[in-house]
Amino acid sequence: MRNDRKQSIVQGAQALFALPNFCILDTETTGLDDNDEIVEIALIDKNGNTLLNQLVKPTRRIPSDVIGIHGINNDEVKSAPSFKTVWSRVERVLKKQKTAIVYNASFDIRMIEQSCGKYDIEPKLERFTWKCAMETYAEFYGEWNDYFGGWKWQKLITATRWAAHYLECDHYGTHRALNDCRNTLLVLQALAQYEPQPK
Repeated sequence: MRNDRKQSIVQGAQALFALPNFCILDTETTGLDDNDEIVEIALIDKNGNTLLNQLVKPTRRIPSDVIGIHGINNDEVKSAPSFKTVWSRVERVLKKQKTAIVYNASFDIRMIEQSCGKYDIEPKLERFTWKCAMETYAEFYGEWNDYFGGWKWQKLITATRWAAHYLECDHYGTHRALNDCRNTLLVLQALAQYEPQPK
């Protein structure tokens, strides 16, 4: 059953790469709460080409503990465009790519909605197909969480290290949007190429 589950995931990843287009999206934010917003957003295509890599000026300051995680400070974003300006560029990419893959999609979708909300923008994200690479990798990893009744989520760095080892390649640094997009692509590529071990 374990190999059957993994084979299904592999086939799903292969089907994804058979699509004519998809993009991978990642954000860095001012924090994790309901009032937080995006300070960096990146999108790449299925071949790893950068479609957008943009710092964003938030409406609030980035707390020092958050700066310690992603390294984006308030001086760097003070001359960056607002999310209102950046969203139109993101939207154009999403309209062309149609499918967006995100590691922890629910978080990034919420941050897009919160950032749009600062400017009374209705993002209408239901126009696009969203897929969560974290949920896919959690099922592949196969650690069951009895409390939540589902597969235990794994951090992107855990998935990235597995993918880099499996593909025998280097991975990218974490906690910057473009690198996390590239790491997510690496995970998807490893899943698509994975060969389950015989029973």
